[in-house]
Order: sequence, then structure tokens, then C-alpha cells
Amino acid sequence: MEVNTFGDLVKKTRMDLHLEIKQLAAQLGVSGQSIINIEMNRTQSSPHLLKVLVAFIKGQHNGSMSEEQLWQLCFKNNPLYPKHQNTFGDRLRADRMQNFLSIKQMSKILEIDPTTLGRWENDKSKPHSVLKKRILKWNRAKLL
Repeated sequence: MEVNTFGDLVKKTRMDLHLEIKQLAAQLGVSGQSIINIEMNRTQSSPHLLKVLVAFIKGQHNGSMSEEQLWQLCFKNNPLYPKHQNTFGDRLRADRMQNFLSIKQMSKILEIDPTTLGRWENDKSKPHSVLKKRILKWNRAKLL
């Protein structure tokens, strides 16, 4: 089976494990219809469902797929995910999305205004050194 989308990856992983849709749905605590919609690429998955599916896939692929390949498949159809991560804002947005956080949630973690975070992600401004340290601290903490 060729894997071109995140739905293809979910389906291939499920089939490789000889799981029926209802079995995978029960294992992940989601509805069978949610799995069907993802596999058929009908919808952009919610952050909660995406988080559950990514954890499931990572556990099965054990490094056979690079992190970059996985994220590109996850967010391939999401127009908000940066296609290239050449700027600070692009990397920040990709990092936030890969952690399944909204702007509001991440701004709360970083103790900043959501508008400020939005300006950073859109490369309209850059954080001052104190705030940049807070971002780096958050990045290190999530890696532990």
C-alpha cells in the first residue's frame, strides 16, 4: 500500500497490525467513524485525535519513519502548517502544532499575550531575549 497521506498511514498501520476499525477505535478511545474519516481523508483531525493517532503510529513504527516525514503527512492538508521552516515564526508555529497546542494554550504556557505569539508566528515581530529564553526553556522541557 502506498502512503501519500496521514489517512493512508493510519490505515496501513492498522492493517499491518491486523486490526479492524472498531478494534483500533476501542484501543484509542475514539469512535470508529473518526477512524474511517481519517483513513478516507475526509476531515482534518482534531488536535486530540491527531495526538492519539500520532502516539499510536510512533509506537508501531519505531523509527522506521523520520519525525519530519511523519509531521509532513500529519499536516499535509492543513493550510496553517508551514511548508518550509526557514524562519523563526515558521519553526515556532510548527513546534506548537506538533505539540497539539492552540495559540491560546501555548501563549498561556509561555505567559504571553496570544496576539504576541501570533505576530511571532507570522514573522511580524521577534521576541526579546528574555522571552526567547522562555521559549527555549519550554522547548527543552518538552524534550525531557
